[in-house]
Amino acid sequence: MTTRTIRVRPAGEEPCPAGARREPSELRGPGLLSLLVGGFVATYTFSSVNVAVPHIAFDLDASPAQLGLVMGVYATCFALLLIIGGRLGDAFGRRRLFVVGLTAYVLTSLVAGLVGGVEWLIGVRGAQGLAAALMVPQILATIQATTRGSARLRAVALFSAASGLGTAAGQVVGGVLLSADIAGTGWRSVFWFGALLALVALPGARSLPRTGAAGRGEADAVGTAVLAVALLAFLLPVTIGPEDGWPPWTIASLVLSAAAFPVFWWWERRRELGGGLPLVPPSVLGHRSLRLGLVMACVLFAGYGAFMYVFALTVQSGLRQSPLVSGLTLLSFAAAFAVVSMNLGVFRRRFGSAVMTVGASAHVVALLGVAAVVVLGWPHPSQWLLQPLLAVLGAAQALMFTPLLSAVMAGVPRSVAGLSGGLFSTVQQAALALGVAVYGGAYTGALPELSHAGAFGTCLAVQAATSVAFGLMARRLGSAGHRDHG
Repeated sequence: MTTRTIRVRPAGEEPCPAGARREPSELRGPGLLSLLVGGFVATYTFSSVNVAVPHIAFDLDASPAQLGLVMGVYATCFALLLIIGGRLGDAFGRRRLFVVGLTAYVLTSLVAGLVGGVEWLIGVRGAQGLAAALMVPQILATIQATTRGSARLRAVALFSAASGLGTAAGQVVGGVLLSADIAGTGWRSVFWFGALLALVALPGARSLPRTGAAGRGEADAVGTAVLAVALLAFLLPVTIGPEDGWPPWTIASLVLSAAAFPVFWWWERRRELGGGLPLVPPSVLGHRSLRLGLVMACVLFAGYGAFMYVFALTVQSGLRQSPLVSGLTLLSFAAAFAVVSMNLGVFRRRFGSAVMTVGASAHVVALLGVAAVVVLGWPHPSQWLLQPLLAVLGAAQALMFTPLLSAVMAGVPRSVAGLSGGLFSTVQQAALALGVAVYGGAYTGALPELSHAGAFGTCLAVQAATSVAFGLMARRLGSAGHRDHG
């Protein structure tokens, strides 16, 4: 969230002379490292638990639908509080909110490794998502307020690398921990490792500069509550319905979700017209490039969350491979994503404004190729064929993700750039949850009729179709941005 920042004076500090402006102190090594660890653990949590779900299912006797909720409820709760978390940091101090969020993450991760039932784990995962939502918005806001020039560019690059590394390392570290089964802890060590990382980062968080924003900010509690109802009323039935044969309550829940979204929009318009600060200001969504970009982000991240989820289920439950093998299989995917992301300028110079369309095209080819190798080679798909395709898949996602965010931010005025970035992150997290719910529900629902290979291939074919839609929308995004500025 981009706001004008002020320094919150620590107790005992001398006030500024009249008329002088005091800037926040510089962001130093321990504080920056703490922020980077915060970004790492937020993404580590999603990807590492993704590898652990088959073990959770066995240990807690969890159904596929419950496993979908273990994954989806974290991202959903993360998304719901993300914008409000940023506003709370503006109002009460970003260092304070970061420390609160990081501490809450430690506690919820410890508790997640102690629960004895899947229902409790689902609840704790929701609390873990809320903790991440308090912590993550403060990271970029603190970097923006306490750095400038090349130092800011370096800090943002390090944050992006830490977040991406958390996604990649989560798969591998989770696989290593599960295979090692330290002291018989199994999947619980995956949560405790995240808690340990966050705990180590806490002392550094105390050295962060104090920053905040002018004004106390407003929390749109009603809008948040209605949006929570809309999302959860959709998430629960699409996760559980395919497995349970769509009982009446699932249909009623979907109807409730469909009714809640218009109510949410009505409330946001009413609040904005009344001079209040809505969770999602309708005037901001008047920018066509932002609307189109958010739809594209939903398509991209729903597919990403779904792929990671069904890939882990297919490798571990279908092929009976270890979590370590499941994580290591995706190393080429993660490495290609990182390399292309760091050298994106080369691809932009080569393909220009068509870079996302090229990425989407490669994404379609790679998805269909991975599906063909797995289905035709089952139960011994060739790694010699699979690894290059996974590398292309990772590179294609890098060509889609960063240019999308850049295009969205370039297509809206600076006055709403901070809120636009917050909306993008919110859609990202919500889409991860919905992708796991929709695709994961379809995957488990198809298993009685199809094999693991057939269900996997079907999910990837559907995702390929959505990638085609992404490519078509990418061609329209540039012209939409020009019209918004015109």
